[in-house]
This record gives sequence, C-alpha cells and structure tokens, in this order.
Amino acid sequence: MEALRSRINHWRQVLAPAWRSLIVIPIAVLGPAAFLRDEFLSTEMAAKLKMPIWLPRWEWQTWVTIALAALLFLALEGSYRIARRAPVSEATVNPATEALLAHTEELRLQRETREREDSPIAKIMREALDPDLRRNRSAPKQSEPVTPRRAPLKQIVARSGELGWDVTGKTNIEIMTLLSGFRQAALDGDVRMWGRQDRNSAESLKRKEPLVEIERSHWKDFEIDVRSVLSSAENLETRSYNIRAQRDAGFIDLHLDALAAELWLLGAGQKYKDTHKG
Repeated sequence: MEALRSRINHWRQVLAPAWRSLIVIPIAVLGPAAFLRDEFLSTEMAAKLKMPIWLPRWEWQTWVTIALAALLFLALEGSYRIARRAPVSEATVNPATEALLAHTEELRLQRETREREDSPIAKIMREALDPDLRRNRSAPKQSEPVTPRRAPLKQIVARSGELGWDVTGKTNIEIMTLLSGFRQAALDGDVRMWGRQDRNSAESLKRKEPLVEIERSHWKDFEIDVRSVLSSAENLETRSYNIRAQRDAGFIDLHLDALAAELWLLGAGQKYKDTHKG
C-alpha cells in the first residue's frame, strides 16, 4: 500500500503542473479571443470563427492518438522538471577515500597558503609593516614541514585488497608484483617509507628502535620480504631484505606515506595489477 501511495504521489507531482498549464494556457488565450470575437466582430464574421468550424474533422482514433501523445509528453516533461528540482543525493563514501580527499584538500590549502606568503608582494608588504623584518630579511626563513600520515605496510596491503588486488598469495603472485611496485615507487621518491633498523634479536629492543625515514637509495639493493608480509601477525615483522647484506642493514616495521600510497594504487600502480594472475 505504501508503494502504491508513493507512486500516486509521484504521478500527481509529475502530471499536475502540466495539466494546470494545459488548462490555464488555453483559457488565458482563448477567453480574451472569444470576448473580442463576440463583442467587436459582426455576427456573420463571429459565426465563421466558432471553434467547431475551424477544428480539423478527424476520426476519433486520431484524437485519441493525439491525446495519448500529449499525455506521454506531459509525463516526460514533468519527470524532467522534478529531476532538475530534486537535490542530488550524496553517494556513499568509503571512509578511506573520504580521509584521502580530506588530506588532499588540507595539503592543497597549505600549499596555497605558503605560495601566498612567499610571493614577492606579500614579502614587501610584511617588510613595510614590520621594521624587524626589514632588519632581518637576510635571515633564512624556517618553515614548518608538512608531516605525512604514516600507515603500516600491512594496512596498505589490506587497502590494496579492497581496491581489487589479490594479496592472499594463494592463487597467484600478484602480491609480489605489488610489493615490487612499492619498492620502485620508494626508489623513485613517489612513496616515502619508514622503518626501524633491524639490529636486535629481542622483540622488546626492536620496538624501542625509532621509526626513521628510509633513504631512497636503500631500495636499490633491498626489497620488501613478501614472506614477512603474508605470514606476519603484526606489522613489526615486516622487513626489507637482501640476502647478500648484513642483518643490521635492513629495516623492520615498514610504514608508507598513506596518501602517496593511495594515489599510487589508484594511478601508477595499476600497471602492476593483474600481471601475474592465472
């Protein structure tokens, strides 16, 4: 019953304005025309302008066809008007995508602010208003760096699975190409990575190691150990690996720049996807 009532209300909204126009417009036009005809024209001339005389003499089937065509046009036009007035409903946004968009907008605003502050006109105005700036304009400006949001490697791998990557390692080796792509992106400087230096055996000492940014050159000889990603219970066990290097030359507890990794997955990383399926 509720569905029927909803349909009736919809069709009333669709057809009511059109029917009002269909009735009001002819009355507004024909009413004054009939008044002028009957009051100002001679009887013979008025008789010739009666509506039944100049209306086409068509068969009733033709009039029914015209009426149905008019009804269809009114329904389509009414639906179009309702669609234009109706607010666009917001699509369901994935929380990770919403966070990505918010972070991107924040970075854009920070960049625009820095550009305005560093513009020659802005510097001249600040120096004109502040004598101390004129005296110390030769001193280097210390700007606050934008700190990226670090995310554990296993979290990024899980996000890759949500985006369609096969990261289980059970049916193919696509996770190997994914990690190889992250390694290349880190070497190119497209995705920053952090880790803890792997130089302790005790887990308590491993956790005390500071999380430091990994130099880009590290990834020229080291790769991400896929076994540490697939079999590890927590991100602390993920590590970079080179069989020919000393143990303490690698890093554990790998982290990535969350925003850069998300953009890479949606863009440049697509060329690594589906390359080893089947």
